[in-house]
Order: sequence, then structure tokens, then C-alpha cells
Amino acid sequence: LVVDEGGVATRGETWNLSGILVDGDTSPRIPIEGAIITIEIDGVILTTVTTDSSGAFSTQIPVLVSYERGLHTIRVSYDGNEQFIGAEDNVTAYTWSDVIIEILGVSDYNIRSNSSHPIVITGRIVEIGGTGNTVTGSDLSLIWAGAVESDAVVSWDNATGQFTISLVGSEPMQGDLEFSLKMAKDDSRFFNEAEKVGIDAFLMVPASFVPNDVEIGLNSREFSGIVTVFAKDNGARLANVSMAALLFNQTSEITQFGKLTDESGEFEYTFVSQEPLPTFSDTAHWGYFEIRLNTTSSLIAPDDRGDLLNLVVELTYVQPVESNSVVSPSSIAIIVIILLAAAGAVIQMRRRRSTIEEIQDIFTYTAELLAAGDEIREAIFNCYEDLCLVLMQNGFLRRDFETVREFEMAIRQALPIRESALAALDQVFEEARYSSHEMGDSHKVAAQQALSNVVSEIQNMAEIPTR
Repeated sequence: LVVDEGGVATRGETWNLSGILVDGDTSPRIPIEGAIITIEIDGVILTTVTTDSSGAFSTQIPVLVSYERGLHTIRVSYDGNEQFIGAEDNVTAYTWSDVIIEILGVSDYNIRSNSSHPIVITGRIVEIGGTGNTVTGSDLSLIWAGAVESDAVVSWDNATGQFTISLVGSEPMQGDLEFSLKMAKDDSRFFNEAEKVGIDAFLMVPASFVPNDVEIGLNSREFSGIVTVFAKDNGARLANVSMAALLFNQTSEITQFGKLTDESGEFEYTFVSQEPLPTFSDTAHWGYFEIRLNTTSSLIAPDDRGDLLNLVVELTYVQPVESNSVVSPSSIAIIVIILLAAAGAVIQMRRRRSTIEEIQDIFTYTAELLAAGDEIREAIFNCYEDLCLVLMQNGFLRRDFETVREFEMAIRQALPIRESALAALDQVFEEARYSSHEMGDSHKVAAQQALSNVVSEIQNMAEIPTR
């Protein structure tokens, strides 16, 4: 009596059983033809077969999906007749089960070389057939680019039957990644090996940005700059990162330039002033420029995208060379000092008054937006950002300031008005920035009152204090 493949079969397959029935009392042994052979599985009669002229018999026994995993006893028996006595024999067969690997979730805030933001994959393994139980404690391997990630940590939750795989992304991983997951064959529990392919994840890269110094030449209609993007963890230059350079003067954005970094990780930007506009060196028309940088690339870690907004590009103007004059050098020096002092006083006075008007306009515009029914939190937050910009431009606030306390101190230095008006304004900003509840009519009324009080106080100021 023989079962093919050593009696091993998976649910849904078959055991191929064969044997021969002969008269054991003769030599040579005579095959018994036409005998009815009864076949049982674990004591349950399954079917009967009839021997052929050579005494042989064979049959295929379905391995039902309801069969338990493990060992089963196949018994064959012949009852005998008036000529031959009965006979029986047993053989052991084994039921194996396939499994399905189900992926339930993949983390999306993954940063390379950052143990606080690893790639986390959750899922479960389900037995096919039987009672459809979840399988725990299996040997799992996470694979990327054809190689097993030996640093991946697998843990099991026996309460839910789910697994969690945690992997700190490492170079050269970045951007879109595709993993596969393999479960090893389990001989003790009769589980076949299984694989899940096409597990997608996205890995961000920690980055730093290094701008070169920019110079505006005399009567220049064009100037350029370069920003190089590096990966913080390995120092490699990052290609295909979307970048933008924005050109501002003291009042508004003039223009912007954007494209991807090249293969060497460099973003080169150029600003052009076409006729009939003045040249960039004409500060009487343009004022003084400031270059700000930005990236919307999903490849760059969020904190590093935020740091880029505060990065300062050093910008200088080429000064004209003084020509020879019949006036004595000492006279020229005195005249220049007098003119500069006078011009400086006038400019400083105008700037201070202009800054007061700009701050007043910010508060007035925000109050108008609220009265028009605009979204409360967005209007207040935009007011806060505009104030930060003005305070930075006038030296009251660091460009890389980090705390609310710094902002509160800066606005008190710039606006020496009643403390109660400033405290009410602080409360409005904090409510908009840090609260998570919906802001309703009561918040709108409070914001309008605080803005109105500050505007009223500002109207009595001639200029902001000297910084």
C-alpha cells in the first residue's frame, strides 16, 4: 500500500493511493481479481474500489479543506470470501495548509536614518481552510531589492493575531519603495511557505540646503544664485528635488523662479528685469531685495522643509567707484557725511512711519475679512504670519525664532501700547494657532474687539521705536 509524495498533500489537492491484493498462501503469490477494497480516513469510510486482473487498485482521495492539519490514517480493508480470508493495511498521510498574508496598513511618516520615524507595516496571516484561524508566531522576512532586510523587527499581538514589522530606512532607500514579505515553511504546524508582494511605502530623506552668496552688479538686469541640496545622513547630493527662489523687496514679492535640482543636487535660479523696468541695482525704484527659498518636494522631511523657509541668502550690491574731483577729499568727506546723516534721518523717519502704517493695515484688513465672514482661524493665522514678517524686517524678531514668547516680546517692543490691548491680541493668536476646536461667533467677536483696540492705540503713535 503506497501514497504518492510520501502522503504529503495540501488542502484542495489529492492523495494518490495505490496497492495490490494477492493470496499470501501461494508461491508465487496469486493476485486476487475483482475484490472489493474499502477505504477509510481516520475511521470514516470514504469509498470502495475493485481490484483488476493483476490484483492492483488505485484511487485519488480528495484532501478536503475541512481536514485538520497534520497526520491522518488511511485504512484499506478486504472482507474476504469463501475462498480468501480478509486483510487490511494502514498508511499515514499528512494534510498541509496554505495561508494568505494580508497587509492592514503601512506608515506614511517615514524618514531615513531616523529611529523615531521607521517604516511600520502591520498585517495578519490567515489559514486557508480548517477554521480559518489567524496564524501567529511565524517566521517572517521583509525583502527589498531582492535582499532580506535583516534589521527589520517583527512583533506579534496574540490578542489580535496581527504582526508588526518595523524597519528604520537606510541608504540607498529613498522615495517610493516596494517591499515583499515571506513566511517560511512551518514543518511543526504543517503550514506551507507564503509570500506577499507589492507592499508600497514612501521614505523621506533628511536634507540640508547650502546657498551661495549672491551679488547684484551695477546696472545689472540679471543676477543668479545656486542652492545645493544634501542628504544629512550620508552627505550625498539630492537630484530631482523641486525648489523655488522668491524675490522680495520690503513690501511685496517681485517674482519667483522654480525648477528641479540637477544630477549634482544643485538648483540654479536667475532673476531678470526686462526693459522698460529699471535695473536691479536701482534701489530708489526697487528698494532692497531679499531672497527666500522653498521646496514642495515630498522627498524632503517636513522639519527640513520648514528650516528652508528661515534660511538667509547673503545678498550684496556692487558699489560704484568714486571718480576724481577738484573738490578736496576732506571737503567731499564732510559733504558726504552731512548728506548721509540727513538722508538717513529722513529715511529712518519715513520707514518708521511706513512700518506703523503697514502694521495698522494688517490689523484693519484682518478685521475686514472677519466682518466679511471669512474663515476665522485662517484669517487670524495669516495676520500672525504677516506681523512676523514685518517684525523680522525691522529687526524686532529673529528669522529663525522658535517660541511664542519671542513673538510676544517682539510685538511689545514694536508697539508700546496698553498691555491690556496686547494681552487680548496674544490670546486671539494663541487660540487660532494651538486650539483644535471649531472657532465660532464668540471667537470672531473677541478677535474683532482685540483688533479694533490695537488699531485705535496705533493711530496715536507717530512711529515705531528705534531698534
